Amino acid sequence: MALRRIPLDRGGYDKSGRYWGAGGKLYVYEWPDGSTEHTRAVSPADARKRLGLAPAPKRHRAKGRHTSPSHAKFHASLAKTEAVRGDVQKDLLPLFDHIVSLAKEAHKRSAYKQAGIELRMARKLGYRIDRAD
Repeated sequence: MALRRIPLDRGGYDKSGRYWGAGGKLYVYEWPDGSTEHTRAVSPADARKRLGLAPAPKRHRAKGRHTSPSHAKFHASLAKTEAVRGDVQKDLLPLFDHIVSLAKEAHKRSAYKQAGIELRMARKLGYRIDRAD
């Protein structure tokens, strides 16, 4: 019991060579008794409506749960950056904190590349430079 789209080539044929004609997207639904019903529709929601089916349940991502690789990578980089905070000179701490806050804001905007640049910049403030003057 699943609604699925049947891909058609430009001539209106499916993969098995069956002719369906040109027109809108073609969907097929298999009923519990094994019979199938075909319909043309502009979207899966439209196809469900045309077949008299209930709307598909909406998928919601759990709040506060991010699963993207970019998100995990950001938090690993953020932890590494915050570990360096103790090595930053006291007069540079406000700058360090500001750069980290910019990185967090960039991450919220999904500007992952910019967030990574900001974190690398903040970590550089923690490197001790021994100068022989």
